[in-house]
Amino acid sequence: MITGEFRPSEKQAGDEVIGGTINGDGSLRVRVTATGDETALSGILRLVKKAQESKSDTQLLADKALALAASIEGDSEHTIARSIRAAAREKGLDDVRVSDFEAIKGHGVKAAWDGKTVYVGGPQLIESLGISPPDGLKAFINRTRQKGQTAVHLIVAGHWVASFTLADVVRPESKQAVRSLHDMDVQVAMLTGDSEAAAKTVTKELSIDRHFAEVLPQDEDRKVQELQKQGLSVAMVGDSVNDAPALIRADIGIAIGSGTDVAVESAGIILVKSNPLDAVKITSL
Repeated sequence: MITGEFRPSEKQAGDEVIGGTINGDGSLRVRVTATGDETALSGILRLVKKAQESKSDTQLLADKALALAASIEGDSEHTIARSIRAAAREKGLDDVRVSDFEAIKGHGVKAAWDGKTVYVGGPQLIESLGISPPDGLKAFINRTRQKGQTAVHLIVAGHWVASFTLADVVRPESKQAVRSLHDMDVQVAMLTGDSEAAAKTVTKELSIDRHFAEVLPQDEDRKVQELQKQGLSVAMVGDSVNDAPALIRADIGIAIGSGTDVAVESAGIILVKSNPLDAVKITSL
């Protein structure tokens, strides 16, 4: 049980045995020579703990990057920023001193660190900066896209130094909300700044009727107008600053209660419990 041997191991008088293993045929009399922290099992656990606490150079480098990105995102209220900060907290990483924070609408964020300009953002940011990923990151980014996940990149002094993968976790209430809206003959569209691959993955999982991907904040309300020009009445559900113009443009603006103040002020209806199913109740009402 302890050693993992696949066949019985013969023992003679005077041999050492390990507590927790099973005696086969015959009788066995043992003398206890170690207890508590001195047992073989405790020794194994100590080795495991030591291995877990020691980090390779690669892990240390990665931690320096999951910490710098989190510190730069410290003043951002974007969902991705909150996710990066949460990951850094889970790893027990210390904050890095940054200054001159600036949110770049629809692209990411910018700050100063150690005398260098640092950016954290997605594909639109990279496009605006006009830089290409190093060879080591190209395969990683391609895998991320194929899985429909979101890639966020760390750029330090014009150099692409790290990329992070984030994946949306679809809430069970969202699935039920889409199903219920379909039962009421209401079409469901998703408006997102995420990549086309990420949007397709969520659209398929939730059976959403249509999606608009890689939409910049200034274009969100234009997408609402496109639907309205098709003769459709549009109810927009949102929670961020970026959603505010679209919430105003929609026939009915519905804000998630836990969202930003700007979104809440821009909407006609507020979901106090932040539950997507309440959007169904509003539609029914």
